[in-house]
Amino acid sequence: HLKRPTNVNPSQSAAPLRHFIFDTKSLFLCGSPAGFFLLLKRASLLPRSGQHKPGTDASDHRGVAGEQHTYGCLAVDNVYNIINPYDPVAYRLNATVDVNYATTLRTAHVPSVNAGWFSNPFGRLGAGSLAAAEGAVGIKPALGRLPSNVEMETHNFTREEIAEERAYLLNDNDQIDFFLRYGGGPLEIQYLTMLGAHSSYWISKDFVRLIVVETGRAEGRQGTLMSMRAVNKKAQIS
Repeated sequence: HLKRPTNVNPSQSAAPLRHFIFDTKSLFLCGSPAGFFLLLKRASLLPRSGQHKPGTDASDHRGVAGEQHTYGCLAVDNVYNIINPYDPVAYRLNATVDVNYATTLRTAHVPSVNAGWFSNPFGRLGAGSLAAAEGAVGIKPALGRLPSNVEMETHNFTREEIAEERAYLLNDNDQIDFFLRYGGGPLEIQYLTMLGAHSSYWISKDFVRLIVVETGRAEGRQGTLMSMRAVNKKAQIS
C-alpha cells in the first residue's frame, strides 16, 4: 500500500513493512510490466477511495474508485507510465482503466527537450490562449467536483463518464501512458535498439525533465502541460 496509515510514528525505530511512512503523490513507472500482471489477474487500475486529491471530493467516489486491499487500487494522485516504444518489457496501462476509453485517445508523447532553441515545450500559456487552445482541440474544462452520492443514485452514468473520472483521479492529464521518442532506423537496427531500450530511461533527458516538471508543477488539471493532456482521436483543430 502506498498510503501512510494514521497510526504510524515516523520516529519509531522499526519501519513498517506494509506501508510507506509518507503519502505518495506521484508514481512514475518506466518500462514497467505492471499492465501484464493486471492482465493476468484480470484486474483494473483504480484510484483509491478516500484519497484526498486536490480539486475533488473524496466522499463522492462511489462507483468510481476502489477500496484498500483491492488488487490494482493505488493511493496516489498521479500515475505516469513512461514507455520506450522499443522496450519489450513495458506494457500500456490506459486500457487497464477502461479498454474503450483507451482506444479513443491519441498516443501521448513525453515532450522533447530538443524542440528548438527558441521554443519551450514546458512553457505555460496565458489564461486567454489556454482557453482558446482547449476549445480548439475539444478538451473539456477542469472538473469542478465529482457527482454526489444522491446524484449517483438518480443519474444513469455511462461507462464513458465513469472511465473519464477514473482516468482523472489517476492522473491530472486524464491518461497514464506517455511514450518516449527513441531510436528508429532500418529493421535490422531495431533489434539492436530493443536490447538497450529497457535500460535507456534514466539516460533520457526527456524522461528526467518530465519528472522534474511534473513533481514541481501546480496541482490539478490547470497545472498540466497542454502537450500531455488526453486528446480524443476525433478532436479536430479548427
